[in-house]
Amino acid sequence: MGNLERRREMEMEVPGVAVIGTGRRALGGYIKVLVEEFAERMRVVAVSDRVPERLEEARESLGPEVKLFSDHQELLGFADVDAVIVCTPDFAHEQISLDCLRADKHVICEKPLALTFGGCERIVQEAQSRGKLLQVGLVLRYSQFHQRLKEVVERGTIGRTHLISVLDYYAGGRTYFRRWNRFRKNTGGLLIHKGCHAFDIINWLANSFPKRVAAFGSLAVFKPGTKPSYAQHCSTCPEKYRCIDSVYVTYDRDILKRQEGYTDFDLCLYNSEKDTQDSDVVIIEYENGVKACYTECLFSTRTGRFYSIVGEKGEIEADSESNRIKVHSVDSKETMVYQIPDISGHGGGDRMLLEDFLTCLQRGGKPLADGEAGSWATAVGEAAEKAIAERRIVDMEELR
Repeated sequence: MGNLERRREMEMEVPGVAVIGTGRRALGGYIKVLVEEFAERMRVVAVSDRVPERLEEARESLGPEVKLFSDHQELLGFADVDAVIVCTPDFAHEQISLDCLRADKHVICEKPLALTFGGCERIVQEAQSRGKLLQVGLVLRYSQFHQRLKEVVERGTIGRTHLISVLDYYAGGRTYFRRWNRFRKNTGGLLIHKGCHAFDIINWLANSFPKRVAAFGSLAVFKPGTKPSYAQHCSTCPEKYRCIDSVYVTYDRDILKRQEGYTDFDLCLYNSEKDTQDSDVVIIEYENGVKACYTECLFSTRTGRFYSIVGEKGEIEADSESNRIKVHSVDSKETMVYQIPDISGHGGGDRMLLEDFLTCLQRGGKPLADGEAGSWATAVGEAAEKAIAERRIVDMEELR
């Protein structure tokens, strides 16, 4: 076999991947990992975005051979595409994922799978009816920290799990309030956009389906009118170089240069129009009796998820900020400590998510973060947003 024939055979064996939406998650996550770690096993053959500058940024990362499209439907007609990674803003996930599946493409959809449980179920059913692989970007399941946490729970050291508590602090969450994330029409609410990560882990650890949800939330810090001396935009604000939330304080010059030209890149976090909460507490009851409490804070000074898991024989404390898991046993009276290596890319999850997708593509089976996981992560967020809006407990059957 000649070199040309062998090259063609290898190209046929290597799936062609397209990326729809080339924002930060696509460029700094999926594309970066594909280029650096999967170049010989998955080829990025095409990208699509409505913003020309972002397409050019993608070309810089991927090289001149990648095909650029401004319309995802045109991309789906490109014969070299076997699978698509959907990285658009949340509100577009459902329709674009359905378009990809109907074009007979396998799909990785960035979280959340859709803005509603019903929307998620439509995608899952479409994938099943067409025999296509569907994976959701619930990357925490793949991180070494959460893999070990799940392993410790399933080992049974603390016995049957009864209580799960998660504190979710995200310092970067404050920037949501100058971006598209600040409107429910775009995300379904930040308990779906951000909270779905944690809800997926809680569902996974509880090993059951959620039954009822109660929630309380508010816009506690980033309220319009609380900073009357501030302008609508950092560029015209008298506090431009003093406010800790000013883009001129938080961004370096290169980032600022890239941001300029995008609408409202320097919008005031406080005076911006918004209809989402910046802090929430959610209580979940599961069918197997597990009870969980989740706190989301988007104005914290640090970033990390802090877990407490209590069973009849002990307790687990886990801290993603320090990557440390402690297991306290009632029987042995001892404390076991696991120190997880600090790995970039969501604790190694970015690479393992793509590894799982490729394995399922080549050998069959379903991914760890499949459509069902994506559906139930969204469902808890949707129920929580509904509970806050209607000031009542929401039965999960209402979402079906």
